[in-house]
Amino acid sequence: MNKNSSFLSVSGELIIDSDNPISKTEKESYFLSIKEISDILNVPRRTVYRWAVNGILPCYKFGSTYRIYYEDFKSFVDQSKNKKPSNHP
Repeated sequence: MNKNSSFLSVSGELIIDSDNPISKTEKESYFLSIKEISDILNVPRRTVYRWAVNGILPCYKFGSTYRIYYEDFKSFVDQSKNKKPSNHP
């Protein structure tokens, strides 16, 4: 996914590599790197790493490399959605 586009749609749906002919089923069965998630969410890599290490973002460790299952990332994004605006003045 080095040169491909990854983004969240206005509805909050995760869209990864929209120009790639990989089927939806294949996309749902692969892993994302810390860097890829950092790029998608536009947050520092260190933040994603902390989420992974602290169990906030489910991950798998292969040697010294962390990978996040695509479906786990989608769930993380869905759970992070702000449900109701705050009523604080």
